Amino acid sequence: MKNIKIFFGTCIIATVLFTGCAQTSSKQKELELKERELALKEKEFALKEKGLLIADSLVQKKAIVPNQKSIESKEKVEIKLVVNSQNEGGGPGQIAFTKKDKTLLWYEKKSQKGIIVINGTKYIINNCSNDETSYSLSGPDLKIKAFNVKQRPGSEGADCVESICSKIVIQLKGVSTSIEHVDIGDCLSFSF
Repeated sequence: MKNIKIFFGTCIIATVLFTGCAQTSSKQKELELKERELALKEKEFALKEKGLLIADSLVQKKAIVPNQKSIESKEKVEIKLVVNSQNEGGGPGQIAFTKKDKTLLWYEKKSQKGIIVINGTKYIINNCSNDETSYSLSGPDLKIKAFNVKQRPGSEGADCVESICSKIVIQLKGVSTSIEHVDIGDCLSFSF
């Protein structure tokens, strides 16, 4: 009988310890998720200050802990489109989209080719059309649309028609983002 009490007491202690570990593990997971979320928010803020953060996607993640309900987190997963500035673009015969004097993307009318760099990877733009208030550009897995394009006063008759658009929307492989207040320089081509 004494052995049974000791065994039963040991089982209770082991059960309490296991349950305590599961709760600690659950709280540890929750703390880790909050730390990651904070770190991502700090990165996002730094990128926004530099004008480099273009968009992000919110993804729900769940951490499953034994003997506990699932813990839901609003952790942001790095599905962000960051448009990298370029040294090219803005010459004769090109349309250049800039933000804070940095070229975001460009398209050459004669060759019907342009480039945008997203997350460090170059993407080809092979189609461009425009009307008085918008531009539409595209390439493989890529769509770009500039809205509410307004010509800057005094740029009529210049080599480059300077405009501003309220925003451009970029869609790459199903992920969309937008950039507000983008300058557009639509330069004439010269044949000498």
